[in-house]
Amino acid sequence: MTVQELGPPFASGDPPKAATESASSPTKYASRWRQIRRRIQRIWVRLSLAQQFGITGAAVVLLGMSAIGNWVAEEIEEGVISNSAVAATLYMDAFIGPLVQELGRSNALTPEHIQRLDQIMDHSELKENVVSIKVWKKGAQIAYSNFSDIIGKSFTPTEHLKMAWNGAVSAELDGHSHPDDVNERTLKMPLLEIYAPIRETGGSRIIAVSEFYVRADTLIAALAKARTKSWGVVGLTALLMVVALYGTVRKGSNTIEAQQNDLLQKATQNAELRNKIEKAYWRADRLNEQFLRRLGADLHDGPAQLIGFALMSIDDLPIDQKALDAEPSDTQEAIRSALEAAIRDIRNLSRGLMLPELETMSLNEAAALIIKMHEERTGTKVSTDITERIIHAENEVKVCTYRFIQEALNNAFKHAGGKGQRVSISCNNSKLVVSVSDEGPGVNSRINEERVACSQLGLTGIRDRVETLNGIFEMGQARGSGTIITITLSCSGRGKR
Repeated sequence: MTVQELGPPFASGDPPKAATESASSPTKYASRWRQIRRRIQRIWVRLSLAQQFGITGAAVVLLGMSAIGNWVAEEIEEGVISNSAVAATLYMDAFIGPLVQELGRSNALTPEHIQRLDQIMDHSELKENVVSIKVWKKGAQIAYSNFSDIIGKSFTPTEHLKMAWNGAVSAELDGHSHPDDVNERTLKMPLLEIYAPIRETGGSRIIAVSEFYVRADTLIAALAKARTKSWGVVGLTALLMVVALYGTVRKGSNTIEAQQNDLLQKATQNAELRNKIEKAYWRADRLNEQFLRRLGADLHDGPAQLIGFALMSIDDLPIDQKALDAEPSDTQEAIRSALEAAIRDIRNLSRGLMLPELETMSLNEAAALIIKMHEERTGTKVSTDITERIIHAENEVKVCTYRFIQEALNNAFKHAGGKGQRVSISCNNSKLVVSVSDEGPGVNSRINEERVACSQLGLTGIRDRVETLNGIFEMGQARGSGTIITITLSCSGRGKR
């Protein structure tokens, strides 16, 4: 059978399951860790300032006090061991030193001195505390030990042995793990291993090093007691610090929470007041529109009708005058012209005050209607740039747009003579942008004052109407020359705060 007949190692090039799981494990663990981290963040955000400080402060103090506690315990242990070693060395040197002076002159101890050292180890008072003695000579060789099987053997010198040859007393608690400590390990008890230099009598030359092992039961108990006391003091200090700081921060946190609640309550009250003001404004605006509609109707049906009747009846008054003169008098023509101008102004005024039925129109249709009415009334031309799709908007947005275009075109006709009048409407991302521009003299202080002067349908009223809808009103210099006025509204109505 050939290799090709065996086929691929796994079908369709899919990796084995174990390989897939191994490859996806880092991603799975990373995703799980992100979930845990987000959960911790959500819990952390819900905690108060005092609780966050309590957790953080406790962690920091715990770490700091742990470091201090460990350092204090180590210092106590080192000090106790060092003091015990020095005291034991002074005691043992009085027994061992005189018996090993010959090592300064020879390489071995005499049998007599070895026997006397053995007798020292048999002394009842010494035997209770010291369980082993070694005397080292030059070359890391044991000259004496109460375990005679290692006398004469050489071992690799330890750091403590080197320190003793350099004149320092050193000690190690439960350190009998060296090759020469095989006999001490069989005792299975805590020991303090002490190294001390032995100097030549009457001189400073080090002729040997004594190593002896002292029972450490009492020492370990004393160290444990000292360690417990030190940790107790450190722990109590840390607890008092955390409690004191937590109490201070808790008080501040309560004050902040009270202030936040007060601010939240005031913000809620302000929102309610704003809603009430907006509702009051819209009620006033609807009443104002109704008043304007009624005023326009009254002007149209009252004075306009009476003036029209007077205009039709004026020809019947001077009958005798017609018989006398072939043409009307100058006075008659002046009255007729004045009445025609008055009725034309009243009709234009009433048409401006009365809103059409905007509820049934789209915003595009409402804009086209007011533009057409302006062109017919003023005899000027208005170019448009309006989005092709029909913009559906709330009625309040359509009314605001209608009144804005009406007032802005009136200002363009008044201050720019209708030159370069242009209306642009677009709606992007639920934002309606309406601009009216002209090619007049532009914005200056005098014209600006006139354009924003307070009037019933002036730009000040338009600005207030736009801002009530949470919109933006802007007025500035157009490119080149002229003025451009722009409003930005939410297509859906009042928009979101």
